[in-house]
Amino acid sequence: MKAYSTLADSRGGGSMRRGHVKRPMNAFMVFAQAMRRRLSEQRPSLHNAELSKSLGSMWK
Repeated sequence: MKAYSTLADSRGGGSMRRGHVKRPMNAFMVFAQAMRRRLSEQRPSLHNAELSKSLGSMWK
């Protein structure tokens, strides 16, 4: 018996239900996925938070 539960446990253990369709990425997420790779290659010393700030500025 578990003495605690996690968020994943309450959602079904993280396993996908049959027939469940993942929500598609929005436009910013598609943009960020492609640009994050480029930025991280150009500036490998930047942390993820700084990359995210840069992506947000580029998106505007």
